[in-house]
Amino acid sequence: MSTVFYRTENSLSTVKNDVKHTVKSSLIDGTKGLSFSFLEKKADKFYKVSAKQMEDGSFDVKEKKDDKEDKKTMKEADVMKMVKKDKNLKFVDDYVSKERKKYLKGGKRKSKKSSKKSSKRKATKKSSKRKSSKKAKRSSRKKASKKKASKKKSSKKKASRKKASKKKASKKKASKRKSSKKRASRK
Repeated sequence: MSTVFYRTENSLSTVKNDVKHTVKSSLIDGTKGLSFSFLEKKADKFYKVSAKQMEDGSFDVKEKKDDKEDKKTMKEADVMKMVKKDKNLKFVDDYVSKERKKYLKGGKRKSKKSSKKSSKRKATKKSSKRKSSKKAKRSSRKKASKKKASKKKSSKKKASRKKASKKKASKKKASKRKSSKKRASRK
């Protein structure tokens, strides 16, 4: 996996007297190395320089001026000489001479290899924690739903008891009426 720890891109396009002028520059620095490019277009004139650092530390440099294209493989020292000579590549010279040291300290780190057993243990601990927390959540949900259900049941029971007691009361009243009517008819 590559890590980029510095990236800058600039683009400027202007039109003067119906002539478009474009200047683009970019610089990327990471664990795979340094790469930069510069492009300038002005009407029919075209100039592009791009360089990419290879794994062995050398640079692949492509330079295109109008229709002429030139490819070279250069050492880092030669590339830096070329950068210092070309005023358009000042942004590369500034970064390499002033800022790059700051980023290299934090950028290129060796990864520590841990044993497989410890990583497996950590993974099982994490998964067991996840499982236990999920179980706890589920059980608390179940308890809450049981409480709600028991409240509903108890309220239903109370309502049915009230209905039953009302029915009994109405039956008693009806039976009292009947008995009072029977008594009245006997007399």
